[in-house]
Amino acid sequence: MDELIEITQRNIVINRKDILRILSFQDEDIIFLSGSLIEGIINKYSKGMGNKLSDIDVFILSNDVNKIQKSTFDYEREGLKTQFKKQNGVDFDIEIHCKKSIVNLIDQLNTYNFDDSIRTFNALKLPTDFDFYKFTSFLHRLQNSIVIYNEKEFDSLISRFNRKNYFKLMTRVSVNKIDLYYEDVVGNIENGQLEVAVNIARTILLETMKAYLFHMKSSIDRDKWIPLKLKNLAQYNDEVAEIYVRFKKLYFEEKLDEDSKLQANAESIIEFSNYVINKIGQEGEL
Repeated sequence: MDELIEITQRNIVINRKDILRILSFQDEDIIFLSGSLIEGIINKYSKGMGNKLSDIDVFILSNDVNKIQKSTFDYEREGLKTQFKKQNGVDFDIEIHCKKSIVNLIDQLNTYNFDDSIRTFNALKLPTDFDFYKFTSFLHRLQNSIVIYNEKEFDSLISRFNRKNYFKLMTRVSVNKIDLYYEDVVGNIENGQLEVAVNIARTILLETMKAYLFHMKSSIDRDKWIPLKLKNLAQYNDEVAEIYVRFKKLYFEEKLDEDSKLQANAESIIEFSNYVINKIGQEGEL
């Protein structure tokens, strides 16, 4: 385990030991760093993420959250505490989670039956104040992280995590969202509300690309990074490169200054989305 971590986006080097000095934790806890700055330096498909104003996320998985010392800036919910600290000009957002609850949720995901008729969003029994998005965001960050304390237990947690189930679940979540928006686009086109139709269609386009990224085993938890992730992945895969060019044209390049162009854009997005979702389905992910 290297002691020094170079954060290229901020042109700084941080020391693991220095970070541990500002944290309150127990000997058996697991501690790792994540967030856009960390992901940008460890994942080639995330190159360029983070900026000079980005903070660093610190995750502490504790056997007993109540033993973590409180500060004046703590936010506390059941099984979760949040702290904010600063060191050498770097902001650290610290989340302290109940290790047992996280392991339980990972085990639920590992054994989830995708043939079950239960709605995808209700697939897991989540603790109070810990919703589906927070958990899946946590899993994304777990996969894009640098451990700074208790490496052996961290590796054990990673090894028990069924990434195949995670990517399949997240692909389905985005596809389900697309289904909810589809008729809204069609209805607004029929009623002549073309600006509204395009606006909803753009949401469909982003969710389609998110589903495709998960299908390609590239995790994401913030929509703002979808174009960057696609662009990076396209450098390594010809099929993704084709998908990225079509996405970029529909989302960034088409001129929408006439009703006919607005309608054409919305309809083209629906057609492209169907093409991508059918491709995912043909490969057994739905």
